[in-house]
Amino acid sequence: MTANGNAAPGAALYETIIANLRAALAFVAKIAIAGLLVVAAGLLAMVTAVFGLVIAGIAVLLRFTGWGRAGMATRRTADRQDGDTITLEAHRTAHGWTVER
Repeated sequence: MTANGNAAPGAALYETIIANLRAALAFVAKIAIAGLLVVAAGLLAMVTAVFGLVIAGIAVLLRFTGWGRAGMATRRTADRQDGDTITLEAHRTAHGWTVER
């Protein structure tokens, strides 16, 4: 702007270009932030799924190897003889069902 308030020739064009560049930069920044949020959510979902599969795999491994329940398995097999059958008696109590031998 000059001293008398008139704009220099072409100044409005430069101001318009700068304003449009700022608006475009703000739009690109919003798109980049949205993309990063989508990528972060996807990574979180993947990590959660992998963690769940690891827990399930460990549970299956422990189930089939019998780790931690060896004493129970030994006691059960020691109580029975070949050809013996186990009869369980179940009856209802105030706290639910109870099963006895």
